[in-house]
Amino acid sequence: MLAIVLGVFALLQLSTQQEVPGVLLKGNQTAGKRASVSENPETCDGSRMFSTCSGCESVSVCLGDTMDWRYCPYINSEKPFCNNGECSATPGYDDCPYSLSCNGEGYYPDPRTCDTYHYCEGKYQASSVYKCPTNYVFNPETNFCKRKQKEADCMKVTCNPDEIFSRYGTSNRFFGYCRYPGMGPFSYDVSIYKCPDGTIFDGKTCSFECPAEGRFPDASDNRGYYECYFLEDEKLTAVYQQCPSGRVFDAKLGSCIQNVQTTTGSTISG
Repeated sequence: MLAIVLGVFALLQLSTQQEVPGVLLKGNQTAGKRASVSENPETCDGSRMFSTCSGCESVSVCLGDTMDWRYCPYINSEKPFCNNGECSATPGYDDCPYSLSCNGEGYYPDPRTCDTYHYCEGKYQASSVYKCPTNYVFNPETNFCKRKQKEADCMKVTCNPDEIFSRYGTSNRFFGYCRYPGMGPFSYDVSIYKCPDGTIFDGKTCSFECPAEGRFPDASDNRGYYECYFLEDEKLTAVYQQCPSGRVFDAKLGSCIQNVQTTTGSTISG
């Protein structure tokens, strides 16, 4: 019996060791403001021919008295950062990668770098950036860093031009929205989104999993609810509905009721 207890304790201890917090690289900034590069990159001097980083993701190619410019994420999605004058999978500066422009509140994975994650205080704000220890990757299920044991543990957004939304690894909570600016057949800019509570990403949208027939509230909108019913093939499906303006959904009654605002700003339903 003691051996079983010690074995369970050892497993729990190993699990704890594999889940650790990341280190804060950069705190919250004003939305849209990008990080400054920690070192001043070498600039073109009008005579030499070389390449240098002109930012976290951009390469300046010096061709004597002329200069070309490359934006790494548009050239190769697997190597989005500039490092030592060339596109790389590894950031070349301590203050890279950039903060996310937040699409919600809470923890979000980085769409391109699996050992980096973000904390968002609210929509449209810039995220605080965290980095996992060496050989650890972000675990979107726990919001901690876990030890990388196989390649599939390193999850990123894989953009597909034939899809509107793209998967983030095997996660059913997060997904990517890829924009194609036309600077090459596989170039893109990607944002990360999180499905509302009670829904999962099914490859195309955030879908609600019906627990039974009936009506169920939308956790992210007090006017919204899901109508769950069986189709002819006996498959339980959900259809999203929304109460008319001025009314909210009451889960106990299973219907829309009047929404009355008090002078203090609180809500009275009835």
